[in-house]
Amino acid sequence: MTSFHTDQLTTLLALVDEGTFERAAARLHITASAVSQRIKAMEQAAAQILVQRTNPVLPTAAGDIVLRHARQVALLEFDTALALGAAFGGVGGLDGDASRPGSDASGAAHVRPVSIAIAVNADSLGTWFLESLASLASTLNAVFDLHRDDQEHTTALLRSGTVLAAVTSTPEPVQGCTSEPLGTMRYRAVCSPAFAARWRPEVAQKHLPHHAEVHLRNADADAGTRVHAAEALPDADERFAWLATAPMLNFDRKDELQSGFLRARTHTSGHPPTAGSDQVAKSTSARTVGDLIGAPPTHYIPTTADFARATLLGLGWSLLPEQQCLGPIADGALIELDPEHPVDVPLYWQRWNLGSPTLTALTAAVRATAARTLHPPTAHFAQKHPKRDE
Repeated sequence: MTSFHTDQLTTLLALVDEGTFERAAARLHITASAVSQRIKAMEQAAAQILVQRTNPVLPTAAGDIVLRHARQVALLEFDTALALGAAFGGVGGLDGDASRPGSDASGAAHVRPVSIAIAVNADSLGTWFLESLASLASTLNAVFDLHRDDQEHTTALLRSGTVLAAVTSTPEPVQGCTSEPLGTMRYRAVCSPAFAARWRPEVAQKHLPHHAEVHLRNADADAGTRVHAAEALPDADERFAWLATAPMLNFDRKDELQSGFLRARTHTSGHPPTAGSDQVAKSTSARTVGDLIGAPPTHYIPTTADFARATLLGLGWSLLPEQQCLGPIADGALIELDPEHPVDVPLYWQRWNLGSPTLTALTAAVRATAARTLHPPTAHFAQKHPKRDE
């Protein structure tokens, strides 16, 4: 059985986290040559390459396995150091300070803080999740390494060993992990009054028209041509057909929340051709509202606060978490496009199945914050939902 020394595992962690041999060396207070020698010794012991010598350094599939082991060892060694401090009258200890909410972390100051890597989607990060970590600031001797990714992609970071825990929309636990429901994050489709006034004046007056007209904004279409939504897309809900050509906001190219909302309300299925694709360009007759649904003009705004601000400024329509939009809706700064049908995204907390008091304290804090800020789980909590990276 392959075994690694603690200093080797610590070196692998530093190398992957820092990205280069030089930065890992600075973190460990050794030379870059020493970092390289330790990694080579690990690879010889494993008889496999563990890291790709790229910039930044990336773990291989075998490296992911060892990386996961290294993070587990680091966490358990930290918990052990605290427990021993209490057991032998030291200033650490799991019963007296930094590992348990409600205790005083000052006594464990001599124990180097453990780094806890967590994957979390951007909307959670920008609305409720940081409250969980803030509640632990005086009770947990830890620093947090947050990895932002879409809620349907965060489990990949668990599998690779990059993170210890993740907020995810996947209920099935990753191998070696536990999974529990956190609650439902509710989104509402909104736009600014100025945006609605440009694209659909009736909506600006907080009235969704039943016989909307959609202006096909296409390179080959007559600039003055208007067609009735019912004629262009017979099975569409006419109230929302205008959104097919109005500018839309996406967080990034993984974000399907807005396009999923649009497809659901215009009774389309699948993924239509994107703007500029050959399928759209080859046939003028195919240029109907239905062809453009899922691919309206799109702005990409990759930060949560700026995404909400862009919506308020009228750059496009979007779906915002209730924590970001209920106030502006009440103030009249935003118009809700479909008040009766918000979009619910279930969130789960997955963590490594380790008997770690530190990880247990973190889980308790996340669970408590989610209970205060998210909607309770629904009867269909495990069903597939649109995704947003957030």
